[in-house]
Amino acid sequence: MDISDRKISLAIVGAGSIAAKVLPSIRQAKWFDVVGIASERDGAALEFAQAHEIQKAFSSYQACFDDPTIEAVYIANLTSDHARTIKLALLAGKHVLCEKPLVLTHSDAVELFALADSKKRILLEGYMYRFHPQIVKLKQIIDSGAIGEVRSIRAEFSFMIYDLEKRPRRMTRAAGGGALLDIG
Repeated sequence: MDISDRKISLAIVGAGSIAAKVLPSIRQAKWFDVVGIASERDGAALEFAQAHEIQKAFSSYQACFDDPTIEAVYIANLTSDHARTIKLALLAGKHVLCEKPLVLTHSDAVELFALADSKKRILLEGYMYRFHPQIVKLKQIIDSGAIGEVRSIRAEFSFMIYDLEKRPRRMTRAAGGGALLDIG
């Protein structure tokens, strides 16, 4: 069956602000049907499911991963929990799309990509730029040689952190914060 013939059943793992922000975009994608939300915070999954009209609410990540109707998950929990959560999802046979940064260490990335490969599952960091139409077009232009040999490309991506008092982990390395990890 071709992927275009049906939608992939997807659950979001983590019911925080990022999940709410990405949900509209996931729903616009023609490939996914968001059928579940999982959270390990008491009542958060049910509250999120009701607020966003999602049919299944899981009170643990493992319950979500054990559901045979869920084919893929979008990991949107705390960055410091990504490695553990991704591993559980892959071991359960789920495809994984994870919010940036994927993990906090190189060794975790190597281990998880090897696990994904052994399970024949997709593991992908949620960076839209890789597949954005502008980037695809730019790559086509470069590959065609139409502009000559590209010797250098300079690009910047940044954001301001205004809420450090409310969210100090944004600058805490162990929690995945800081200039390199939080921004990806």
